[in-house]
Amino acid sequence: MADLKDLKNVKKVVIDGEEYTLQKLPVRQALELRSQWHVNGEVDEIKMYELLLEHIVVHPKKTLDDFEDIVTLEELGQAALTYQYRTKGK
Repeated sequence: MADLKDLKNVKKVVIDGEEYTLQKLPVRQALELRSQWHVNGEVDEIKMYELLLEHIVVHPKKTLDDFEDIVTLEELGQAALTYQYRTKGK
């Protein structure tokens, strides 16, 4: 992975007192990523959160098992989804 200072299109968010760095993916890559968690018209939440943590949340690197509660994971996931798919520009 590139050094965090070298990444473009990043945003820092604070969730439950912890700072996370999110990166915005290029359009094609973002759409390909999203298609991986949509299965037969349904959202596979586990797959979605795993992919968000792997590809959009760039620091600190975490897995589902690192979270103590679902609320924190959902807040981080919502921030990542909003930044990637609901924010224009950089």
